Amino acid sequence: IEKLKAAGVSMLAGERSAAAAGPLTGKSVVITGTIEEWPRDAIKRMLIRQGARVGDAVSKKTDILICGADPGKKRDRARALGVRVMEAEEFLKLVGGAR
Repeated sequence: IEKLKAAGVSMLAGERSAAAAGPLTGKSVVITGTIEEWPRDAIKRMLIRQGARVGDAVSKKTDILICGADPGKKRDRARALGVRVMEAEEFLKLVGGAR
């Protein structure tokens, strides 16, 4: 089970089936910085429910970088690669801000 979790397999029943029609379906998304009052795991769950694949590093395969406060070098890398940078507020509006 630990190997499956480490490989990114969701252990929450029904999470993938609910993602079929989300606005982020099929998008590769990376999160950087701190999004006030939102734990990283909650944000990842929201992304998965919206149909996204969540990654840890920005690459040329990344579609969207979600930026919170103090984003660090990931934002610079995303801009250099032409990846769409989405501020936390825009993301929360897109997904309805619900946990």
